[in-house]
Amino acid sequence: MDDEQLLGATGRGDRPAFRELYRRFAPPLLGFVRRLAPSRNDHEEMLQEIMLRLWTKAALFDPARGRARAWIYTVAGRAALNWLSDHGGKRAELPVGDDPVLEMIPSSPDGHPETVCLRREAARSMGEALERLPEEMRLAVVLRHLQGLGIEEIAQILDCPEGTVKSRIFNGLQRLRGVVGKEETP
Repeated sequence: MDDEQLLGATGRGDRPAFRELYRRFAPPLLGFVRRLAPSRNDHEEMLQEIMLRLWTKAALFDPARGRARAWIYTVAGRAALNWLSDHGGKRAELPVGDDPVLEMIPSSPDGHPETVCLRREAARSMGEALERLPEEMRLAVVLRHLQGLGIEEIAQILDCPEGTVKSRIFNGLQRLRGVVGKEETP
C-alpha cells in the first residue's frame, strides 16, 4: 500500500493501516522533532501529539490536492509549532552524540578518535548555530537538509511560495556558514 492509500485507510478508521503509517513515519518524524524540542520526553510527547493528529485528521487528506508525505509533514509542522508555543517556545538543546547534524559534516575515512571528536564538535557548533535561526528559517533548513524533503513539499508544509522556501534555506545556510566560519577563525 502506498502512502496515499495508507492515509486514506487510516482516515476510514483502519487500525492496521494506522500501525503501518506509524511504522513508516514515526522514525523520520522523531528525527524532525528532535531538531525542535528540548528533551527526549518532549520529543516523545510531540511525536505522540503528531500521531494523534494524523489519526484524527487523516479523513481530511485529499490525494487530489497533494502527496501524503507533504500532508503528513504539514500536520507535523503545525503540531510542532503549536507545541512550542504552548510550552513557552522551549527550544532544542541539540545532542552531541547520535545526531543528524553529523551527516552534514564531511566524514574522515581514518576513523581516528581525534577526527571523531572534531567531527562531533563541528556538529555541536552547527547544531547551536541551527538553534539560533529564526523558527521558519530553521524549519525550512531542517526539512530540506535533515529530512530530505523537496522544495515543493516544504512549500506545502510551510504554506508559502517555493521562492520563499528557497530564500529561507539559502539565508539559513548562509547564517550557518557565517556562525561556524567565525568559530573556526583563530
